[in-house]
Amino acid sequence: MQKQKQPFGHHHPGTHKIQLPVGKIAAIVVVVLIAALAYYSFQPGAQAITSATTLSLQANRTTHFMIDGNTIALRLQSASSSGATFYASRLPVLYGPESVFTLYSGFGANVSSAGTSVADFNIRLASSGAGSASVTVTPLAGGLGIPASSSVTVTNPVIFGSNSQTAGNGPSTTVTTIPGSTTTLATTTSVDQAAANQQQALAKANSTTVGVLLSNLNVLFGKDTGCNSNSYNATYALYYHTLPPAPNSFANVSPTTPTGITVSASQLGSVTDFRVTYSTVSPSSMTSGPAVTMDVNTASGAITNVTYKGLYTGMSYSTLNHIYAFQSAITNQACAAFIAPTS
Repeated sequence: MQKQKQPFGHHHPGTHKIQLPVGKIAAIVVVVLIAALAYYSFQPGAQAITSATTLSLQANRTTHFMIDGNTIALRLQSASSSGATFYASRLPVLYGPESVFTLYSGFGANVSSAGTSVADFNIRLASSGAGSASVTVTPLAGGLGIPASSSVTVTNPVIFGSNSQTAGNGPSTTVTTIPGSTTTLATTTSVDQAAANQQQALAKANSTTVGVLLSNLNVLFGKDTGCNSNSYNATYALYYHTLPPAPNSFANVSPTTPTGITVSASQLGSVTDFRVTYSTVSPSSMTSGPAVTMDVNTASGAITNVTYKGLYTGMSYSTLNHIYAFQSAITNQACAAFIAPTS
């Protein structure tokens, strides 16, 4: 009997190779990528934020929310009683910008989820502790052109909006960027000390009477978005017994009234000397920028060269405290920052 030939490519009985055409493999890869993008674009339960909203965050966990139809991933990297570090990015992100920033109790920052120069939300740290933080997120209309805070650093995540260098890592992180400074330092013992001293300088400045006052003003400014023309006119009339004249109309005062205050620290000559800068943020460049600076020496704890500039040029602590005392007593807190004392 003639022996039957084995089919070409058949090596052993009961086994065979499956060869997929290149086109089918490419199609499978595309499907997987689309599924991944869909997963990271659509986050079930992502809250749509249209006004100031408080979020409770846990360390190394990501919270998703939506602003103007864009899904934003916000991750609490680390937190202590004095402050917290966050990462924010707009989804979907395979390889793109991620905003990194550190906030201190009572202070906030304007952040661009897309990593651009124009911010789409403000975030203020209400409170923080070991491994958790409470923040207030307020959407910012893109048309206002409010710039992202200088204390926000934009980096490139490895994949899907995460940063493998810093997620869950401690002082061994390869590179450390000092917030509020253009200096990027390789990780060494001295860098760790500089970063620790910077945190100490910020904590020291924030605990001064000036720092506490500016924190209170920042909270007051954060309520601005709740004010409109009608409520402003009613509030103005309540305190001045007349409607505001044209120069003091809501349309004229709202663009120049701050929406918040940010704080940052930059290293001066030595590893123990820092300049802490408090900056007002508003829709107008005229009233945005450094408002109070002070120099802090972390070795001695000395505070020197407290300077009022920008919006607060010519003022002092007593002048600023007088303004805050008047505004904080206004019943309608949403419009309080728009009303100035007459004397």
